[in-house]
Amino acid sequence: MSLFNKNIVVLCLAKSGRHLAMKVAKSRSGLELIKSRILDGDHEFSSLQESLDISANDYFVLCDEGSLSVSVNLALPKLAAKELRNAVSFELGNKIPLPVDAVQWGYYRDKDSCQLSVISYEAWDEFILATHEMAFDFFVSSSSLPELSDDLKGLVNKQGENDEALFEQALKVASFCLSNDMNVLKKTMITPPEGRRLKHRFVSKYIMVACMVYVLTSLLMTGLTYYKGKNQYSSQLKSRIAQIQSATPQVDEEAFEYLNELNSEYSSILEKAYSPGAILDELSLRLPAKYLIKSLRTDGLSVNCELTSQDGVLDTKEIYNAFVASDVFTKDIPISQRKGSLQLNLTLNEKGVDHD
Repeated sequence: MSLFNKNIVVLCLAKSGRHLAMKVAKSRSGLELIKSRILDGDHEFSSLQESLDISANDYFVLCDEGSLSVSVNLALPKLAAKELRNAVSFELGNKIPLPVDAVQWGYYRDKDSCQLSVISYEAWDEFILATHEMAFDFFVSSSSLPELSDDLKGLVNKQGENDEALFEQALKVASFCLSNDMNVLKKTMITPPEGRRLKHRFVSKYIMVACMVYVLTSLLMTGLTYYKGKNQYSSQLKSRIAQIQSATPQVDEEAFEYLNELNSEYSSILEKAYSPGAILDELSLRLPAKYLIKSLRTDGLSVNCELTSQDGVLDTKEIYNAFVASDVFTKDIPISQRKGSLQLNLTLNEKGVDHD
C-alpha cells in the first residue's frame, strides 16, 4: 500500500441477509486473517466497528457475493477520464440488459482491459439504505476480481460449508486491495455518497506524516521566498500551506493530496512568469498610449521591442521614464532611434512578471 501498511476490513453482502465481515492484514508470509464475523441481518452492522476493532487507519471496502452486482470486461486502451466514460457508456449498452443510465459502475485496469463492477441504481439505493450510516471507501463486485491463489484457498477450506462462498469472495477482495494502490482504486471504483465516504486519519503514524509535510512545506517555502512578488496568489498558497502544516499530527490523506495540488499549481504560476503573453501585458501597461508595438522578440531574460508612434513623434526620454519605474525590468534600458521607430532593449529581473 502506498503510505502505511494498513489493515483492510471487507463486508461481503448477500441477498439472503447472511453477511460476512473480516479484517485482514498484509504480512511477510502473505495475508493474515485477524478477525471475521457472520452477520445475520442488517441490524448487526451497528456493532461491527467494536467487534472487529476497526480503527481510523483501516480501509473499509464493501462487496457482494454475486447476487447484487455483475462484472463486465471491456477491452479498452488507456483513456482520459471523459473519453473512458464515453467509451464505457457506449460498450456497456451491449453487455447488460438495462439502460446505461440506470446503473452505477466502477472499474480497475487489468493490462489492456477494464474490469467493471456494475450495479443498478435500484439495488444501489437498497444497498445504501441497508448499511445505514456506515462510512466506507468503495464498493466492488467480487466477481470482477482475480481468483484466489492456492495458498489462500487453504484459509477458505477451514470455514464452515455454509459460509465458504461468502468467505472466499470477501478474501478475494481483501487480497486484491492489499496488493494494489488504494488511493487509485478509490478514484475509479463505485464510491459512496459524499456524506458516507470514509476519512482516514493516521494518528498512530503522525511522526512520519509530520516529517513529510515539513519537507514538502520547506521546499515550497524556499520557492516562495525566492520568487516573492511573482504573483499575488503566492501569498494565498503560502497561507493555505501553513494551515495544512498546523493540522499535524492529525493530517489526513486528503490534506496530502491537496498539498501536492498546491505545489503543482505554484509550479505552473512560475512557468507563466516569463511567458510572452505576460511580457506583452507588462509592455502594454508601461507604454504611453500613443506608442504601438511593431515587433517583439524574447530570448531568455532579454526583450527586444520595436516601437512606432501614432503621431510620428518619438521621444526616447519619455520611453525611458516609462520603463525605469518598472520593477519587472532592470534599470539598464538601451534605446536607439531609427527612421520612424525606436529600438527598445530590456532585460527582465530574475523574479519575472508580476501582475496583481
